Amino acid sequence: MEGGGDGGRKEEEAKRAYWSMSMQTRAPVSLMRECCIWLKKNLLLALTITFAFVGGGFGFYLRSMKPSIATVEIINLPEKLYCIFRMSECCMWLKKNLLLALTITFAFVGGGCGFYLRSMKLSIATVEIINLPGELFMRMLQMTMLPLITSSIITGLATLDPKTSRRVFTLSFVYYAVTTFIAVIVGIILVLSIAPGKRVVWYDQNNGKNVPNNLSPFTAQDAFFDLLRNVFPENLAQACIEQYQTVYKREDINGTLEGPLRKTSTYTNRMNVIGIIAMSVTCGIILGKMREKGESLVNILIAVDQVTMNIISLIMWYSPIGIASLIIGKLVEVADVRETLSALGFYMITVLSGLFIQMFVIQPLIYMLLTRKNPLTFMKGLLQVWMTAFVTSSSAATLPVTIECCEQNLNIDKRIARFVLPVGATINMNGTALYEAVSAVFIAQLTVGYKLTVLKVIIIRYDSFLGVHWTKIVHHGASIFEQ
Repeated sequence: MEGGGDGGRKEEEAKRAYWSMSMQTRAPVSLMRECCIWLKKNLLLALTITFAFVGGGFGFYLRSMKPSIATVEIINLPEKLYCIFRMSECCMWLKKNLLLALTITFAFVGGGCGFYLRSMKLSIATVEIINLPGELFMRMLQMTMLPLITSSIITGLATLDPKTSRRVFTLSFVYYAVTTFIAVIVGIILVLSIAPGKRVVWYDQNNGKNVPNNLSPFTAQDAFFDLLRNVFPENLAQACIEQYQTVYKREDINGTLEGPLRKTSTYTNRMNVIGIIAMSVTCGIILGKMREKGESLVNILIAVDQVTMNIISLIMWYSPIGIASLIIGKLVEVADVRETLSALGFYMITVLSGLFIQMFVIQPLIYMLLTRKNPLTFMKGLLQVWMTAFVTSSSAATLPVTIECCEQNLNIDKRIARFVLPVGATINMNGTALYEAVSAVFIAQLTVGYKLTVLKVIIIRYDSFLGVHWTKIVHHGASIFEQ
């Protein structure tokens, strides 16, 4: 029995010795395998580090040999080739983004020339000459608005199936409402935190007495009714050049305008955008339901849309000159910058801070949460839009550029872009909503003895949220909510 026990013990010890030896022999193999895997993943890094050390060693070695100039040039040849390669990459980038590079360059040139020309006290005729290229650029963009809005909305909705159209329509308006509401909240939080109205020394020479009341009795009801009247224009041809507006005029009594105010209706020389959009949406939905019967009309409108976009592409090559002209003209015409900043500096800081948060924090965050993509890549494709919007201060004039960038740079579906963008340019104005909320609270802070309660802040919030949707549609829309 003892012999059998000793034999079993020896067998176990032999197995342990075998496994320990095999582990010792297998450890280097596994380590080499891990090293190979790391090298495969980080080959470029390993080569860079290796050649850096090799280059350093050869450099110190060759220093003692005093090589000739020709030898040094041969050694430097790979570096020169690398520089040429990098320059070729830059040339390829410029070739792809030439318009963007020209726009940014001309914007900086325009800013520099504008600040330089301010000190020269130019004549009115000279200022008009400077402004002419920018004015022509604005006219070109506005010229394309009517065919672009009608053809893009109709073809976009007509080529979508009814279920997708309803989904796009619903999601668009939900997004517009949510972002507008967030913009108002951001504006109110900033204006209450910074309190720009309390930082301004406000001196009223009349002390609030004997000030004539020349304010128009234009009310929110008038604005809302004008909105409805413009949604349903009585003449589509007239809607292309004019929009309905309620005005108050004094009666002419014995050659003087001292009579009572009377409400009258008139037409202003502005395109009725909301009426054209409403008619285009209706036509697009109906053509989508007609299918084969409306196919010929849809094809004609698609051709009109393509022609319009080609015209816009040509206009965009003129945009650097137009943008530079607009920047120079605005800088030359602006009043004393120091005086403006001293009076409204904190107010401007409040508004610009809100716009920055809305544009570079809120909206990129929404994009990232909904798409799980990098918002910086998306924003990079819209640089041309930002430059145009900055100098034109018009969402309508920027609309053709926005559609061009979304389709060409971001590869967004044309059917979606050409419905969402025209509607959004008309009713989705986050910046205006933020500005109106800040302005209302700013004026309340300026008024001596006026107490801004929580209820009044809530009223301002909802007035700004509702009023922004017809600020651009109704001529007095913004002024109503600031009164």
